[in-house]
Amino acid sequence: MGEIQRQSTKGAIYIGIGVLLGFVINALIFPRILEANQIGLISILISYSSLFAQFASLGTNNVISKMFPWFRDVKNKHNGFLFLMLIVGAIGFVLTCIVFWGIKPFLIAKSISKSPLFVEYIYLLLPFTLFLLLFGILDNYYKMLYNSVRGALLKEVIQRFLILFSVILLYFGMVNFKGFIYLYTISLALPVLLLIFSIKTSKHLFLQPNWKFLNPELNKTMMKVGLFGILTGGTNIISLHIDRIMIDDALGLAPTGIYTTVFFFATLVRLPSRSVIKASTVYIADSWKNNDVKLIDTIYKKTCLTQFIIGLLILIGLWVNIDNIFEILPKEFEAGKYVILFVGIAFLLDMISGVSTIIIGTSPYYKVQTLLKVILIILLIVSNLIFIPIYGITGAAIATVLSKLIMHLIKHIFLWLKYGMQPYNYLFFIILAIGTTSYFAGYLIPKIDNYILDIVIRSSVTLLAFGTLILVFKISDDINKMFYKYISLIKNILSKK
Repeated sequence: MGEIQRQSTKGAIYIGIGVLLGFVINALIFPRILEANQIGLISILISYSSLFAQFASLGTNNVISKMFPWFRDVKNKHNGFLFLMLIVGAIGFVLTCIVFWGIKPFLIAKSISKSPLFVEYIYLLLPFTLFLLLFGILDNYYKMLYNSVRGALLKEVIQRFLILFSVILLYFGMVNFKGFIYLYTISLALPVLLLIFSIKTSKHLFLQPNWKFLNPELNKTMMKVGLFGILTGGTNIISLHIDRIMIDDALGLAPTGIYTTVFFFATLVRLPSRSVIKASTVYIADSWKNNDVKLIDTIYKKTCLTQFIIGLLILIGLWVNIDNIFEILPKEFEAGKYVILFVGIAFLLDMISGVSTIIIGTSPYYKVQTLLKVILIILLIVSNLIFIPIYGITGAAIATVLSKLIMHLIKHIFLWLKYGMQPYNYLFFIILAIGTTSYFAGYLIPKIDNYILDIVIRSSVTLLAFGTLILVFKISDDINKMFYKYISLIKNILSKK
């Protein structure tokens, strides 16, 4: 348990640093150095290559997670498992290349007028795909060797520092945009090479096959797990990237770049949920094993309430400072103002749903989660087709809100009918009222010319109003206990001085 805790802590630190770097690079630096269509190019290259890499993997990531324990044997070089996964990945990549060359004329034809820059750099899709594919396979393999930290360090920190270094070189004129894109490609490749080196130094880089270990029953099981992995992984990736692809298809790279940039501000709303989900997953899985539905229900209720409080505060903080945000960004990015609001609301819906996704995903009805993802993709595609032509990039954000609202309603009804879990009560209306009051407390402050000072004062007033009302009305026992615990700790420290 000590090793698990150590790795979890280090992993959380690396992810935290990565999130901070990602926000600084994508939301603050890119808009000041790159043109909107150049940001859109990077976004669309990542979106397409993420889709290609997911399908090129042929479900290997799922196979690694589920099947490696059956192969684990250091003396027998894990029975050729890594070799097998890389061979499957290679086959998948070859198939993806064939598909790419088949659809390349179509991609060029649809992009030549609205996204000519994408046509110019379309050849980078294959190297992007290869590096994402290899990193996914190797990282998952290394995790199964009880090292979940190295991949997080390489992807979240090292890769982002390389991107930061590349964009700084561009800013000082040491490379042109083409050089920057090549350096960006290297930033995807280098973590793969470092991961290979790390696996080799740990003496687990076994590239010899062991065909004798395989048998028809094992092969059949792996195929089933792989097919399910293609479906689940594919639906996840599509739901994450479909909005950018459809914006590019309808409007071009520049609007895609604006949407991608302001999207990063909205992601702040759901940021706290990452640690909650990570911490809750083990408890919920164990509770299902012990048939402790009552504990699951308690966790569900508490996470819905706490995450709604935190998510609403962040969303209010963003919206009360919305004019200041566009003091930071170039003028053309103001087209994404309401993207921040609607995508922020969409992520707030994720927050208010608590750990419902984990509950369903670890329950006997775990396959329902895949069905829900398929429903979400259908909703996203249909709603984007409807709203993007009418409202542009704001339409994509509206589509996200509506799609997530319907999906979370289905989740809620499912858990209510199957297990009697219903986490919502009158407190959520009080929280909404507190949020509205706090927003106006910050909104009504006269504008200060210095936008940094304005952010500090406006945010402080909003936070003070929100926090005070949450504590006074005793909305959450957990938050009140935590607050007074830290107050007591501070008092003890001061009294010792």
